[in-house]
Amino acid sequence: MDTCISQSSKSDISQKNIHVKEIGPILHEPLTGTDVHVKVLDSAVTQITMTRPHLLHRSNPTQDSSLKKRVKTMTTTTPQLPTPTTGEAVEYWPAKAMTPMKDNWPRLRCRFINSNPEGSWGDVILSEWELEACGWQDFHPHTETNFVLEGELHIESEGKTVILRPGDAARVNPGRTGRYWAPVYARMVTIYGPNPDGLESHSFRYSEI
Repeated sequence: MDTCISQSSKSDISQKNIHVKEIGPILHEPLTGTDVHVKVLDSAVTQITMTRPHLLHRSNPTQDSSLKKRVKTMTTTTPQLPTPTTGEAVEYWPAKAMTPMKDNWPRLRCRFINSNPEGSWGDVILSEWELEACGWQDFHPHTETNFVLEGELHIESEGKTVILRPGDAARVNPGRTGRYWAPVYARMVTIYGPNPDGLESHSFRYSEI
């Protein structure tokens, strides 16, 4: 029984069909449901098993070679996501000054600690923020957790509001708009959850109180 492995996802049925059709032209007879068996091994790998390998053009070395090349090409591993790490045993990030997020948003200051939130990332991203009598909102595709160090921070999303004081933490879950504001002052550590697809935040809005 001949088996080839191809990269796919559970929901990507069209991708499985592409792999099956690629094998078809090399057979004496068209593929049917009994010729090929598609089995999902996990979320990233699909196994395609040929139940009638004798249909292959064994007498034609050129076509045999072509099939081997295709099978070799289709045998892949899941790509590794970029992560904010150097690979060292201990990661170290020296302190950086807090700077306004934008020149015309002077009361909203931040510093990203281990990585900038650009492209895709598979680890968490740490940052520190200060809000001085101002508010901020955005839509983000990843989780966003805030741990308050000083002051008082208000967070609202989809009609639910929480008020955080030093030692408190709250998370806005992915695919939502979060609104954050400090009537007087707040300083917090923020954790962005993984963003493997590299989706971008949007709908930014800044206001002063």
